[in-house]
Amino acid sequence: MKKSLLFFALILSSFIVISCVEDEWDEDLTDTASADTQPSGDTAPADPSDTGDTVPADPTTDPTDPTTDPTNPTTDPTNPTTDPTTDPTTDPTDPTTDPTTDPTNPAPVECTGFSIVPESFTYDPLTYTYHADISDILGDEQLKDELRFEFPASDPVVKSYDLDSYNNQNYHTCTECVRVFQDIQNGTPKKQYFQKGGTLNIEETDSIHGIKGSLTADLMEVTIKSDNEGDHSVPVTNGACFKIETLLFDNLCVPDCEGKICGPDGCGGTCGGCQGENEGCSADQTECVTYECAQTTINSLSFAGTKSQLNINKFFYNSSFKKGDSGNINYFWLRIDGLSMVKETDLATMKFLENCKGTTSQGDITPGFPESDSVCFYIEDKSDGNRFYFPNQGTINISEITKVADNKANISATLSGIRLVETDTATGIAVAGGKCLEITNETLSYTAE
Repeated sequence: MKKSLLFFALILSSFIVISCVEDEWDEDLTDTASADTQPSGDTAPADPSDTGDTVPADPTTDPTDPTTDPTNPTTDPTNPTTDPTTDPTTDPTDPTTDPTTDPTNPAPVECTGFSIVPESFTYDPLTYTYHADISDILGDEQLKDELRFEFPASDPVVKSYDLDSYNNQNYHTCTECVRVFQDIQNGTPKKQYFQKGGTLNIEETDSIHGIKGSLTADLMEVTIKSDNEGDHSVPVTNGACFKIETLLFDNLCVPDCEGKICGPDGCGGTCGGCQGENEGCSADQTECVTYECAQTTINSLSFAGTKSQLNINKFFYNSSFKKGDSGNINYFWLRIDGLSMVKETDLATMKFLENCKGTTSQGDITPGFPESDSVCFYIEDKSDGNRFYFPNQGTINISEITKVADNKANISATLSGIRLVETDTATGIAVAGGKCLEITNETLSYTAE
């Protein structure tokens, strides 16, 4: 019995000891958590050299640790360095990141189309250019806008031209060139546009440079810069543009022969010819009538020059005279191309557009101007509406062409039955109801002094 009581007393005392130890350990933990390394109740500052049995703060769980403190700006989700709504590197309203305001990514330029004035579509043979007025207002409503097709290499033919071909990518080298001139003042546009791509479709042409077709193109604003090599088109950065889906054009000439039997048809052809002796077409082109020709005597020849593009064997002679009893002064021109023209030439076979292309004195130097083995024989009346007369009958028999100093040449020729009729220099066709001159000279000659 006594042994049992003793055993129970020993067990009870061991529980009392364990309880005291646990209370003391809890106090140490509480003191450590408050950064006090002294026993519970001791307020002395912590000794940094004291390594007692205190437990250091766990940085992964200590709420005051700056790496875990939710108010720490490095971890606070509202911190502007990490908050995507305030971070300037990702803020869509920031002009440095907003793609709608980024200067390196500008808003695309809207390209527009336009219409032309159909009846304004014309051809300029001196520059090989087709012009058409633009009916829409591209800029200043008081100034003219114009569409231009240029064919500097050759006349257009029926085909589709690729405006994006290698040569056509710059105005300097283009063989089919499309431009738009905006706000033309004194012949100079404020802006101009050149093709970037597209197709120029020529469906039909006629003999006096009429064309019919369509245009699909992108035209970008450019400046034209000139150097020793010529004119170059340079795109304008962020310039304006035109996008032409389908633009139709047509300036084909429509022949006008209704009620007519002779004379020109207005399109480079004729409504018929007059075959009788000394006959020509009446002014209204309804009948063939006998020419009433004025008799003309050519004065002595003078040497006018040796203007030439390709050779120096081109000689111009001229003279002046009065037509009949009138006070009008006329000018006679004779041009000989080539020393081999020592022979007789039937002037009825001479074609103005082939032998004398040009409308000024000395025959002019225009593209297509013949350079050798031809005769150009005409009279120019500047005082009478600037009329031109070309032979439709007669012969010139050249017996001598001798070159002398200063590229001059002596000439001797015999004339026979030469009649010249008033001619339209644009078509080379006799003017209906026009005037007529007959040369009375039997010989012409020039000898260098």
